[in-house]
Amino acid sequence: MWDYILVLSSVALLALGFIIQKIYQKGSKSSNESSIMFSIISACCSIVVLILLNGFSFDITWYSAINSVLRALCGLLYTILGFQIMREGKIAFYMLFLMSGGMLVPAVWGWIFLGEEVKPLHVIGVAVIVASIVLSNSGTSRPTTKTLLKCCVVFVLNGFASVFSKLHQVNTAYASVGTTEYAMLGTVASLLMSIALLSVLVAKNHTQSELRTHFRWRTLLLVPLYSAIGTVSSLLQLEGARNLPASVLYPMITGGTIVLTGLFALLFFGEKLSRRGWIGIFLCLGGTCLFLA
Repeated sequence: MWDYILVLSSVALLALGFIIQKIYQKGSKSSNESSIMFSIISACCSIVVLILLNGFSFDITWYSAINSVLRALCGLLYTILGFQIMREGKIAFYMLFLMSGGMLVPAVWGWIFLGEEVKPLHVIGVAVIVASIVLSNSGTSRPTTKTLLKCCVVFVLNGFASVFSKLHQVNTAYASVGTTEYAMLGTVASLLMSIALLSVLVAKNHTQSELRTHFRWRTLLLVPLYSAIGTVSSLLQLEGARNLPASVLYPMITGGTIVLTGLFALLFFGEKLSRRGWIGIFLCLGGTCLFLA
């Protein structure tokens, strides 16, 4: 039961982090450079939080380093593809494939490669959450074949980002670091990759003016808060990954995040959901509850 409490707490923090990010984005430009700059500043803040939580100690092993780099690379690649997909006006399809991949790939991986028990209620729960995601994102124009291919790659990349996390937390064959240090390694890898990507974009577009907007009061107040919440949420998820099956953990995270993000958006921004949106929320809630059985 304690593991379920950890995961549900992490989901609540994750959904709250999305709200803080949206507050930030309402007053910032939405270009690729601006989004990456937000990630860089957030990563720097997260590293500070992790160092404090770990008591200024740090360890590293080759297995943890390689695993964290691969996970960070998956995240960077699906972020780049996400920029391209959203520029084409297909945000709904991007979120559909992103969320589905983060749930289905590790769940199936756990069933096939980790020997996790296939419980009928869990399979039904996955199907219900997928149905809710599809329903919530239906009604949009059909994407081109090229865009659909990008979405499929996003599906796989986000799924394997979760798989790498799970593999690290259940690893017994190789020397590995603790949860906090693993999170720190992944954050450092993401930071370095984001800096490299930002440098390429700035050199390509020959502009730096909008990046200065990130050093105003909004950055000083919201980004550290976002980073602290996201870091704690990530640590709770990683701790949950030690004991909970992947086929339980990631559907719970996906379903719970959809439910709470929708409710928080209504509470904080007064965003009204469509009938499909409400049906999707209740389906997600029901599907998530099946994993508590």
